[in-house]
Amino acid sequence: MTQWYILGAVFWMPWLYVTAILVIFGLDLQVFGWHVQLAAGTGVVQATTNWWFNHNVLGLWITPVGVGTAYYLIPKVIGRPVYSYYLSVIGFWALAFFYSWAGMHHLIGGPIPAWMSTASVVGSMMMLIPVAAVALNHHMTMRGHFRQLRYSPTLRFVVFGAIAYTAVSVQGAFESLKAFSEIAHFTHYTVAHAHLGAYGFFAMIMFGATYYIMPRLTGREWASARLIRMHFWLCAIGITLYFTGLSIGGWFQGLALLDHEIPFISIVQNTVPYLISRSVAGILMTVGHIIFAVNIVMIVCGYGKVRTGPTLFVEQSASREPVQV
Repeated sequence: MTQWYILGAVFWMPWLYVTAILVIFGLDLQVFGWHVQLAAGTGVVQATTNWWFNHNVLGLWITPVGVGTAYYLIPKVIGRPVYSYYLSVIGFWALAFFYSWAGMHHLIGGPIPAWMSTASVVGSMMMLIPVAAVALNHHMTMRGHFRQLRYSPTLRFVVFGAIAYTAVSVQGAFESLKAFSEIAHFTHYTVAHAHLGAYGFFAMIMFGATYYIMPRLTGREWASARLIRMHFWLCAIGITLYFTGLSIGGWFQGLALLDHEIPFISIVQNTVPYLISRSVAGILMTVGHIIFAVNIVMIVCGYGKVRTGPTLFVEQSASREPVQV
């Protein structure tokens, strides 16, 4: 299934990009003496295309790469096949069919045809099907092997990202509903949602992939399990704090914005504590990134002690099944 997702991403991204460029900016060029011209869209057409493109870059480029990576690394590390091939197929094709409808729900209340935003809401809600299929498949694959999260850096990052994918996708589906959007739209709640997807899901899985790939590229193991552990906890706590703080603050912000009796400056002032939590979370993640960079330099340059086996958080006893990095 990893090949399906990666191939899908490679196919979908050029299609998304070319379509958006042609509709938003138009086309005017000479080809073998022929003048090819395509007028750019204007006004609402540009805004609609912009949200269609932005949302589908997340769903048909970043999501397939992240989910496909998880489909490869989870079975590879624990040493067992994916639980259900048929669930994988359902998840892939449901993603391909339903996600392309999403995006326009961000323009609810804007000057676009009602059917367009409604169709986008339906597509977003139908995304619960592939999300449930992927979540169930990952969970059942990990069933009986969750203890390996204690040992494997790759598995810990990837499983965290897989859980974040489920959470952010379910949240995104309900966030598309018009009643929900009335409160959450144009608030820090949306910012929290975007970061949970881009960072909590995709970046964490890519960190896990890096911890799996680099020893195989360099022929050396990671020098310090302690640095990897610090990287994980700083980033995991950081994105959790970031998401939680801005989600709570954004929801209260949205409720206050709907109350015409509350001065706008008071709403801004009330969000300050949640923005402080965002700054603290950003610092935690930044420190984690610095540690990650140090780890990369150490493995590339061959610093640190030489290991004969994979770098694990906790060394395993001989009675336990072996775990990869």
